[in-house]
Amino acid sequence: SIKYLNEQKKEFLSIASHEINGPLTVAHSMAQIALKLDPKTNPALTGYLQWLHLHTTKLVRLTRQLLDISRMETGNFNYEREVITAPLFFDEVIENLKLLCPDHHIAPSLSLDLAMLNIDKIKIEQVFNNVVGNAAKYSDPGTTITIHANCTAEQLVVTVRDQGIGMSEDTLSRVFSKFYRGKNEPTKFSGLGM
Repeated sequence: SIKYLNEQKKEFLSIASHEINGPLTVAHSMAQIALKLDPKTNPALTGYLQWLHLHTTKLVRLTRQLLDISRMETGNFNYEREVITAPLFFDEVIENLKLLCPDHHIAPSLSLDLAMLNIDKIKIEQVFNNVVGNAAKYSDPGTTITIHANCTAEQLVVTVRDQGIGMSEDTLSRVFSKFYRGKNEPTKFSGLGM
């Protein structure tokens, strides 16, 4: 039955995500540590480590998405908030996005002062990775992705602008539908559609 298949899908997503996430996180962490060593020792090795770090970053992002799908569907989706200064948070986000989108120019335009954010840091980072990652997928290499952020007394407003193909009205109306991909979008780009 459909209900049974849905239950099997949820169980598979949960188990697969957890099993993949463990060793992948270790590999990602080891690449980060290795990159902090003296890069002059072996430039070729540094290049390989940068490649490893880039692609494990993408895989970590993918497994987190799978985990979040499983948690949302079972009602176990929680937020772990922490207080962090906006400039510090965006410094980390921008550096991560530069690694995630090495073929694009990430241009921050930030007006943050010393505002404090009370957020689930990992979840908000995922939002940036998804939005900016999609901007990179659907725009030509070498183009600019601009990230505007402005803090007021009560809210943080962020906009992302790219130089890509844009979205049709039909796609815009369904942009928050899980797994939806526009019919006329290029098929060379892969992802979970979220």
